Amino acid sequence: MRRLFVLTVFVIGCSMGVQSTTGLFRAGDGALIELHVGPDQQIRGYMRAGDRIAALSSISRDRSSVTATATYDDGSRAEIRKAVRLIAVEMPASADVRREIEEAYRRLARAVEMKDFNAFQALRVAEFATIPPDGVPSPRARMAERARGLLERIQRPITTANEILELTTRGDEAIATVRQKFTRQQLGENQPGSVPTTVRQRTIHTEVTQRETWRKTTEGWKLVLVDEVRDHVRFLDGQRVP
Repeated sequence: MRRLFVLTVFVIGCSMGVQSTTGLFRAGDGALIELHVGPDQQIRGYMRAGDRIAALSSISRDRSSVTATATYDDGSRAEIRKAVRLIAVEMPASADVRREIEEAYRRLARAVEMKDFNAFQALRVAEFATIPPDGVPSPRARMAERARGLLERIQRPITTANEILELTTRGDEAIATVRQKFTRQQLGENQPGSVPTTVRQRTIHTEVTQRETWRKTTEGWKLVLVDEVRDHVRFLDGQRVP
């Protein structure tokens, strides 16, 4: 049975065209390396080494090693070369996993709509991080400050939704590409240097597509990483703005 399972994983990986290039890898020094194909068909990923996370770019991969440029959360960069072994590849998610991830997104939406910071943070693992388009990772502490500030500023009615465009699994993780839609009331801000005027509440609607990695824990599914953030749009009182 084990030989059949290994063969199945190999066949699925090859059919997806990712077996030799992408997946989750363990380096000889213990670092965890993730590689995937981005929307622009470029290979990208991240590396976790101890308590540090780095976004990876300019990646080359052979049968036993990964070479890349690593950008850390403090903005520093280093060229790395790691001997690695493949430990997991992406496969289509089952119907059960889809239902569980959809429920996790509903809980996430409720936390935002109720402005419940603790419930929001409870859906993130301790090592949660994001990799924005500029490629400089933001760790959980930094993202917690942003989340707290946002939840304090927004006013009801608040609606948020995540449409799952694609869902795969990889070991104990689920990887969802989602279109996030977020509508809220928020006090308008004066432009820097402008004469102060009466501040009024505005309706803000934003949409963005991003790739979100979840991990199944003893407390349920929790967010591990957000990356591949793209296609952002913003509306202010119904009018699209830059």
